[in-house]
Parts: sequence; C-alpha cells; structure tokens
Amino acid sequence: MKMSARALSILIVAIFIGSILTSLTGDLNKKEQIELQDSEVVFEATSPGHNVFLQYISSDNCYYCYTSGGGSESAHNLKMSNPDEFVYITYSSASYYSPGAGAPGTNDARSGNVAPIFAMDHLGE
Repeated sequence: MKMSARALSILIVAIFIGSILTSLTGDLNKKEQIELQDSEVVFEATSPGHNVFLQYISSDNCYYCYTSGGGSESAHNLKMSNPDEFVYITYSSASYYSPGAGAPGTNDARSGNVAPIFAMDHLGE
C-alpha cells in the first residue's frame, strides 16, 4: 500500500511538471494563419475559343427535360452566353409513353443512347 501511494505521488508530480512545461512551450506551437486572397467569382462561362457541340438525351416523363429552350437549362444558358460558339441538340420523345415494339422512345441506339466507345463508328477510325 505504501508503494502504491509513492507511485501515485510521483505520477501526480510528473503530470504537474508536464503541464507547466506545456504552458511554457505554448508560444512555440503557434501556427501563423495564412489568409487567402479573394478570387473573383465568375458568373458566366467564358469563351472556349472554339465551337462546342453538345448532344442531350432526355427521358420520357422528365420534368427537367422541358425547361426553357428544351433540354438542359445549363445548356440553354451556355447557348445564350456564347451564341456563336455553342450548339446543342436535344433528343426527346414525342409524347409520354412506354416504348415498346414499333414505338421506340429515346432509350435506343438511334437516339444516341450507346456507350461512348461505340458512338465513334461514324468517324471512320
């Protein structure tokens, strides 16, 4: 019992000395905060310097597919900000229906719904 009281007192003294040393070295551990410069926020797309073509495929019963200009609102906004350099085509179904035999919707290869690697056949590579 005497030994455990002695060990406990040594532990308490070590913690006390450690806390004093920590408070003395606190100034050495301060890190300077580097403030970042404010960057200008871009609110519209800049000109890419070349023509851009986008193919947009909509789905049946798609709420967002029939927004301003037909198709994606982002594509429409890009067209309005860069009218001479941006072209987009929207494939959409003629009506709301479930595609079946003889009545294909936009979910087929003819409408462009193919894996990107297979869409390169028309380039003749």
